[in-house]
Amino acid sequence: LEGGASPNLWTRDTNSPLRMAAQSGELAVVELLLDHGASCSVPGNNEALIAASQKGHTEVVARLLQAGADPDWCDASGLTPLILAAEYGHVDLVRMLLGAGANPDHTSADLSTAVRMARRKDNEEVFQCLLDGGATHPYLAVGLVPFTDALKAGDDAAVRRLIAEADDVDARSFSGLTMLVHCARTGREDDVAALLARGADPDAAMPDGITALTLAAEYGHLGMVE
Repeated sequence: LEGGASPNLWTRDTNSPLRMAAQSGELAVVELLLDHGASCSVPGNNEALIAASQKGHTEVVARLLQAGADPDWCDASGLTPLILAAEYGHVDLVRMLLGAGANPDHTSADLSTAVRMARRKDNEEVFQCLLDGGATHPYLAVGLVPFTDALKAGDDAAVRRLIAEADDVDARSFSGLTMLVHCARTGREDDVAALLARGADPDAAMPDGITALTLAAEYGHLGMVE
C-alpha cells in the first residue's frame, strides 16, 4: 500500500485483498485496507461482507458495515449476508445485520430466506431472532414454499391450515408438484381427502407424468387409492 498498490483491484473470480482479509477474519488487515481507500462497493470488495458473515467474523462485519458495506448485497445466487449468517447459526451477526437494515425477507434464486435457513438448520434462537426482527414466518409466505416446509417439519396443524386456506389447491411448488401429489407421495391420506374435498384435480401430474393415484398405488396406500 505504501508503494502505491491499489486496494480496489480484484481477480477474475472477484477475489480482492479486502474480501480475502474479511473471509479470514483479519480485522487489522481490513482496517488497514479501508484506511488506504478500499471501497466496499467495487467488485470483489463488495463480497467482503458476505464472506465475513458466512464465517462468523463479528468484528469484521461491524467494521465493514461502518465503512458503508450494503447489508443487502447478494451474490449471483441471490444469497445475502443475513441468509448466510442464519444458515451458519451466527445469531449475533443476524442481530447486527438486522440492526443495519438488512431485509429479513430477501429471497434467493432457490427460494431460500434467512428464516427458512434457520428452520432447516433447526436453530430456534436464530429463527426467533429473525421473527423478532420482522421476518415473515415461513408458513405465512406465498406459494407452496410454506406448505412444503410444513410437510418437512412434520407440522400437521400447519399442513391442515394451509390446505384449508389455499387460494389455489392445484398450485405447484418449485419442483412442479401439487399439494395433492406431495401428500400422496408421503402417505398423508387424510390430507389427500381434504384436498379432494376442496376440489383438487386428482389427475394433476408431476413433470414426469406420474399422478397422485400412481404414487398411492406404488406405495400400497389402499385407502388413498380408493
